[in-house]
Amino acid sequence: MVSYIIMESAIPEIEVRRFPSDERGFMKARGTSIDESGKDKHRSFPLSGLPALVILALALFFVSLSFTPITNNDIWLHLAVGEWIVDHGEVPTTDPFSYTASGASFIAHEWLAGVLFYSVYRGAGLSGLMFMKTLFWMAALGLAGWAALRAGGSNVAVLGSLFLAIVIGNGRFLERPEIFTYAITGAYFWVLGEEHRRWRAGAIDTAGGGGRTAASLLWVLVPSQLVWVQTHGAFVTGPILCALFLATTTIESIFVWKKSPGRRRLLTGAFVLASLIAAGLINPNGLHLYETALRLTEGTPELNFEWQPLFESTPALRSSVGITFCFWVALLGAGALFGAVRDSRRTMRSGAIRAALFTILVTGLTMGLARGGDGALILAVLIIAISLALLLRSRRIPFWLLGTTALYFYLAVRYNRNTALFAIGTLPVLALCFTSEERPRAHIRRLMLSIILLLSIAGTILTFTIGWPYAPGIAKKSGLGAGPNIPVKAMDYIEENGISGRVMNSYSYGAYIVFRAYPETQVFIDSRNRIVYPPEIYSRFRTAANDMQTAQELFDEYRPVYAMIQYDRYSFQGHDPAVAFFLSRSPEWALVYFDDRSLVFLNRNAGYADLIAADGFNLLNPVLYQPGTEQAFDLRMRPGYERETARAIARFPESVTAMFLRGEALTGAGEPEEALALLESLLQKDPRHIPAMIAAANRCKRLGLAGEERRWIEEVKSLHGEIEVVRE
Repeated sequence: MVSYIIMESAIPEIEVRRFPSDERGFMKARGTSIDESGKDKHRSFPLSGLPALVILALALFFVSLSFTPITNNDIWLHLAVGEWIVDHGEVPTTDPFSYTASGASFIAHEWLAGVLFYSVYRGAGLSGLMFMKTLFWMAALGLAGWAALRAGGSNVAVLGSLFLAIVIGNGRFLERPEIFTYAITGAYFWVLGEEHRRWRAGAIDTAGGGGRTAASLLWVLVPSQLVWVQTHGAFVTGPILCALFLATTTIESIFVWKKSPGRRRLLTGAFVLASLIAAGLINPNGLHLYETALRLTEGTPELNFEWQPLFESTPALRSSVGITFCFWVALLGAGALFGAVRDSRRTMRSGAIRAALFTILVTGLTMGLARGGDGALILAVLIIAISLALLLRSRRIPFWLLGTTALYFYLAVRYNRNTALFAIGTLPVLALCFTSEERPRAHIRRLMLSIILLLSIAGTILTFTIGWPYAPGIAKKSGLGAGPNIPVKAMDYIEENGISGRVMNSYSYGAYIVFRAYPETQVFIDSRNRIVYPPEIYSRFRTAANDMQTAQELFDEYRPVYAMIQYDRYSFQGHDPAVAFFLSRSPEWALVYFDDRSLVFLNRNAGYADLIAADGFNLLNPVLYQPGTEQAFDLRMRPGYERETARAIARFPESVTAMFLRGEALTGAGEPEEALALLESLLQKDPRHIPAMIAAANRCKRLGLAGEERRWIEEVKSLHGEIEVVRE
């Protein structure tokens, strides 16, 4: 309903015309910023009053989502590469960070991003990186919004589209080289939008006998492309954008404006396009960079859900990003359809019925898309295809924007990580779908601006307090520093005790270990995956995660000094379960450290006997825990288990895993009251810890507290479904 009011506020109830071509063939279409006289009539944001407040609220909402703890693991590798380049004065060509791919070819295709990241980090720390990311994303959104305004988008439609773009984009508010892609893509849209206006103005002026041809802005893209080539693999979309612009605008010029774009413009466009392609060769790796960019499109869907197709990824579709993407596509479809219906009739009646139909259509399409699977994919393709056909027929939107919409839709459904790029690339089209030449009624315009203002304020408050609802069971809360999934404390333990040498590590830990421990430590694998590591290493690592025999073979072959493994504190299962179980059962390895996410094992033959004697856990091990352990203790082992859990609590007082295992030990020792008190304290820190809830219910049953037992059982039932989604 809100989206329909936006549409109605942009397109008031008036007599609708077909907007025919004039005698020179120039469309009197809505949403264009050049009229038939060639006069520039683009819109702009008022810098005072309610629109200014909305802009400020949107900025605060964006900043609240942007300044969140760093949770992506790629940034650490880029920092390490940047530091290596600064220290050595050259770009690495072979891998220096691992022992499984040592000496293998390493195409550091984002080398400049690494240098810039490291320079900012060295001067301003992690907060500086967050600020840098925020600036680049702000530039991307600002340029996309400005391009929409310059194309004729109304203030209300552009601001509403920006709100939705922030919601979709927040899933990629990450300190990664892709921030350069977002900002440069925004710059491309600004340049191409301005160039489109010049082509149109030149065609109108030439048709009127003026003969004026403005200089081309396309050359501005070349230096931008040179920077893009050194910073992110998506630079290949730059020439594609330029080619789409040249092809579609030429078609638009001939068939809509009834005027050839001219030999000079076409030659300039061809030279610029050739220059953009050639810019890909001006890098430390030459032609190999294009090969690397193509290999990156293979992704690693089995390890990273961001590389999974959007409609095949349940976590992506169930997130607020995925749902808003579906809503965005539904809005495009409904906006194009209702616009076509409006253009085909002379009068508009029954506003309440239109509003109801619009709301039902958008809601139904959104729900259909959010179901996922092949059916949702087919539905999405049909919506986009029909929308583009209707918008093409109406000639209300520049053809090049329709072409880029198709491009970014394909990229988004191919890899769900591209939904943010889709929002930036289609923002002008969405805004123009809900824009009219006539100024909307003042009271409706104020109403819509007030709604956007309130939504932005509510989103900001929510993010700063309990966290933005990113996915079921996952809230994104404002904050600084590294996120809880980064093994900061585990690496602190490694550094404090001088542990060095080869490490067997979980995939997601490799980059951070490189950042913190290179050159003293070399990793088994990291997130560069197939780009660096030989296929057989990658394949064996994937097999070893679930096959203990392969895991043992890898340990026997590479003889690592220590291992750092990630595990889940709810299921007590390692992310590489066979590796974790092998380490826990092997007499050659000793567990010396654990927290709520990480396990550190030391090889008993690696020269750390004193450390193992002081810190080793002989009985206590989270991944070996099974429900009901307290009942299965050998009486002779209970004292040792109690001592080790007490030591774990003393060393890791904030660890809910240590608290939970201590509670189990206390129960086994016949102290259920003390165990229940400890479990209740744990659940105050982590209210979603289902094993602790089950244990608390059992303790209440043992103590005869039936009411409390039922309460914990109901909590488990209410959370079980959400926990399963989080695990996916």
